[in-house]
Amino acid sequence: MSEDIGTTSKYQTRSAADRCSKVAYLRMKINSDQPAVPDERFGVVLETYVQDEIPKRFSTKHACLSYINNHIRPRWGEFSLTKVKPLAVRDWLRGILDKKGERPLANKTRGHIKGLMHRIFDCAMLWEYLPPDRNPMSLVRIEGCSKRRKKPRILTPDEFAKLIAAVDREPCRTMVILALCTGVRCSELVALKWSDFDWENLSVYIRRAIVAGRVDYVKTEYSEAPLPLDPALAEVIFEWRRRTEFSAGLGPIGWHTLRHTYRAWLGDNGEALTVQKELMRHASIQTTLNTYGGGIMESIREAHGRVVKQAMAR
Repeated sequence: MSEDIGTTSKYQTRSAADRCSKVAYLRMKINSDQPAVPDERFGVVLETYVQDEIPKRFSTKHACLSYINNHIRPRWGEFSLTKVKPLAVRDWLRGILDKKGERPLANKTRGHIKGLMHRIFDCAMLWEYLPPDRNPMSLVRIEGCSKRRKKPRILTPDEFAKLIAAVDREPCRTMVILALCTGVRCSELVALKWSDFDWENLSVYIRRAIVAGRVDYVKTEYSEAPLPLDPALAEVIFEWRRRTEFSAGLGPIGWHTLRHTYRAWLGDNGEALTVQKELMRHASIQTTLNTYGGGIMESIREAHGRVVKQAMAR
């Protein structure tokens, strides 16, 4: 069995190969009966995390590898674990710039990177590279990591009617209506199959997502919950009217604009927060509006029907 660690141009000497984190990881696996090396390099633990513990869901794994390869490994790979200090990590996170190098990285992305380093240090304690003590990354705080850099775009009913009027070819028109009237994510919308629709019970099941051309699991188990299908919406899906054109004079509109609009219209219609949570398929109601509770299917169906009637009235 062989493993590819890189080219000879990258590792021209044995000492260069010895410094490779993947080589150290492979040696550790071969000698798994030996105790963990004290004060091991962070890069070795990082490689072990990538090989054994990284999330399996494609989109999550892709994002984690991006943070690791573009930020974490270049900065901390050669440091010993005990030399990766919280204060240094905090100052480093504050100084990271975006891809263009023009402005600081979004606080939300910094929070993701810090959270990933926290999980790696948890693994280091699990694998006995460090004593099972307080995770040093818990001392690093990223202010505003739960806040968006830009306020989400919310369409008014008139703007949505104008958008639909400008979409004059299928399947784009039906996709736009379905996205607004169900609040599904773009990745879930393009992965829908006819077998996901339960016409007898007027429901649709969100069972998969397509991310970067790959069929993947949905984001959370709550995302798999069936959504009600109003008769008016079911009729639109069957009709497949031939319309399409996204140039509606409304400025930039993305698929997530429709999801945010769906949530906003639910709120404008006075729907209970618990119903909004169920319709948005959020794992926690805090994600919806910083409170908690549960909804019943009949209330969900009635709330869904009111939004569909509002959208289809024009």
